[in-house]
Amino acid sequence: MAQTTQTPTTTCAEYIALSSFFHQVPAPVVRNANNHLPVNQEYVLPFSKERGLTEVLAFLAKTKDGWDHIPAVCVKQNSAGTTLNVILAINKRTYADGDDILRNLKSSFEEVFQILHDSEYGWSFLI
Repeated sequence: MAQTTQTPTTTCAEYIALSSFFHQVPAPVVRNANNHLPVNQEYVLPFSKERGLTEVLAFLAKTKDGWDHIPAVCVKQNSAGTTLNVILAINKRTYADGDDILRNLKSSFEEVFQILHDSEYGWSFLI
């Protein structure tokens, strides 16, 4: 019988199919819908703008420090709509691991926010 060579893509697909015999995925992947979120009329910034801002900040937070230091960004508007809190996090191996990266990100974000604060338009272009 002649032996055929397989492409790496085919081999990878076969390995993925075989791995399903070892364990079952507990639940299929689903996307969280945002249409069931509670609407607070006091918020000034619409959810779509808040989400867009979070995506931009997450892009800016991307570091070149490798896969073991992946930053995460959360934006939270206070209920009165007067402030936005940006929360930064990073995965760590130890308690102090990645602290220097967080400090650099915090400093960089503070510079960006200061420029926006001092600009002629302020944050009004977001709304």
